[in-house]
Amino acid sequence: MPMRVKLYLDVFFLINTGMNLVVFLTQSLLMQKTIRLWRLILASVLGAVMACLLVLFHVHRNLLLLVLSYFFVSVFLVRLAFGKMTTARTVMHLLLYYACAFILAGLLLQVQKSFHYPLTGASMLGLMLFVLFPLYFSIVPPFASISPLT
Repeated sequence: MPMRVKLYLDVFFLINTGMNLVVFLTQSLLMQKTIRLWRLILASVLGAVMACLLVLFHVHRNLLLLVLSYFFVSVFLVRLAFGKMTTARTVMHLLLYYACAFILAGLLLQVQKSFHYPLTGASMLGLMLFVLFPLYFSIVPPFASISPLT
């Protein structure tokens, strides 16, 4: 009998939104790029909506469809988060987006292995925010590069 997994979409949505936001903030920090906070939040929310839709429609059952879906969603999110750009800059942003996501996921797994701490989605998000925001504001003065309304 196949194993059934319960997934709470509201929790999945909130954690996905937070993790997307952390990845976008990390990416903007590495690029030293002026960001519009509302664009990052909008991209994070839409990314979480798309992830929920991919789960609801069982896209994970077809590997090719899953990879293509995540690729096109990622391109859309990067363009939404960082604005209009050339194809070459879109590719650069996309590669950095994936690099940030893999590095942050690796850091979380290392913390879990090092401290024998079971990481749930909420504790992963809290840990990343706890690490990222002091790092971000130690490099960039508070709200110097964030323009929330423009």
